[in-house]
Amino acid sequence: MRKLPPLNSLRAFDAVVRNGSLSKAASELSVSPSAVSQQITNLEDWMGVRLLERSSNKTSLSATGHQFAKQIKQTFDKLEEELSQIRDGANDRELRLSVLPSLAARWLIHRL
Repeated sequence: MRKLPPLNSLRAFDAVVRNGSLSKAASELSVSPSAVSQQITNLEDWMGVRLLERSSNKTSLSATGHQFAKQIKQTFDKLEEELSQIRDGANDRELRLSVLPSLAARWLIHRL
């Protein structure tokens, strides 16, 4: 069994890093800022390190958070690229034809 952190926590962390704030990340993910904060806390607890430095009105990445953000970005970019290639490849094998029913019945069906 793989020992990976919850995917929603990783997505929340990635959104915070890309957007620069909890509220913008929450908007992107269609959740509340407190839900994003809770996901980050869950990730930090799971990893046993602090990823964000929190103050009364500002949140910033810790040194470990910067390092982990680079890894998450590379991983998600690679996953997105691979999925795109799979989707594009699936469409390469498909051919769609639009023909009149009479042409299909009299000529095309016999040649397929």
